Amino acid sequence: MTDTSPGDAQPLPWHLPVWQRLLRGLDSGRQHHAVLLEGLPGTGRAAFAEALARRLLCSANPTDTHCGTCKSCELAAAGSHPDLRSVTPEEEGKSIGIDAIRSATAFVNATPSLGERKVLLINPAERL
Repeated sequence: MTDTSPGDAQPLPWHLPVWQRLLRGLDSGRQHHAVLLEGLPGTGRAAFAEALARRLLCSANPTDTHCGTCKSCELAAAGSHPDLRSVTPEEEGKSIGIDAIRSATAFVNATPSLGERKVLLINPAERL
């Protein structure tokens, strides 16, 4: 389990219809406990997941994407947000190990450190 990669995460132009639908659900208080992203390789699923994670954790009450300037956004950009974790296989093409899943379970069951939620990114989910 590792922190997510640093950088600025924004939805890509072809993500916007799905992005807007998810944001409408968030804004109306109907958010899902999990989101499974499916698509062809190279379509930016990881970028979409990272952008959504940052939007969910932003403490500035953003309207469309994360603000990029609050403490939460700065920590996420640095790859050190305490409420954001990513689970990936240890080796390319291998499965995600049971120890990584146990650690992820402990992470999500703990109280959030900064905000009101925690975000766990599992990529690729089919490697569980």
